[in-house]
Amino acid sequence: MKTSKPISTISWNSPAYLEQVLRELQVSRIISFWCFICHKGEDDEAGKKDHIHVYLEPTKTIQTVDIRDMFKEIDKDNPKPLGCLDFRPSKFKDWYFYALHDKGYLETKGLVRKFSYNADNLIVSDDLEMQYRVGSIELYTSTVVEKFKRLAEAGKTWEDMVLAGAIPVGNMNNMERMWGYITDAIHSGRLKSPSAPLADHIPPSQYVGSGAREKEMDLPFNGTIKTRGVPECEEDDSLH
Repeated sequence: MKTSKPISTISWNSPAYLEQVLRELQVSRIISFWCFICHKGEDDEAGKKDHIHVYLEPTKTIQTVDIRDMFKEIDKDNPKPLGCLDFRPSKFKDWYFYALHDKGYLETKGLVRKFSYNADNLIVSDDLEMQYRVGSIELYTSTVVEKFKRLAEAGKTWEDMVLAGAIPVGNMNNMERMWGYITDAIHSGRLKSPSAPLADHIPPSQYVGSGAREKEMDLPFNGTIKTRGVPECEEDDSLH
């Protein structure tokens, strides 16, 4: 596949080897931004094996087959080289929410996952670039939640909004699931204010990335970003 758009894949590489390949691609100016997260195996995902979700943004039109070849990693414990699946087109917002197994996002897709993650588990190429991307989707999500909450409290129905032309046709199914989630949260008392988040992910000022090193960087606009390696993921007891 030839593309210049963001792409993603699932990898079975070792994290150290994967990060090395991604940094080489960035130094070669083949990609401008990357991030990944290690996941535990799930019954209906990645063949029940531990795996890594990878997101890339190319700097130019690339042939993904050539990029995939770079992920081949010799492993003495495996008869075949480790590697990754074919790359697929990706949107950062969807990749990010799925990478964290965000409950609200998974509900809109009809999915349930045993393990949950937080932003501390992300390894990223650039702290500020990641903060910008996460901040943008948080702004979008909080704006939609606030708008839907006001309309629901005013007694509006889903049909009212559709007939008023307030729902983009191309995104109608996802918006309807979000509307159902929000109205259910209001009725159950779980969503009590317009500023309440749709899901339990970490704000951008607290996310962590940039490899396996520890550091702190003071920012004039949003406090401190701490960076460290990938901690163990937490098992979500509520989904058992």
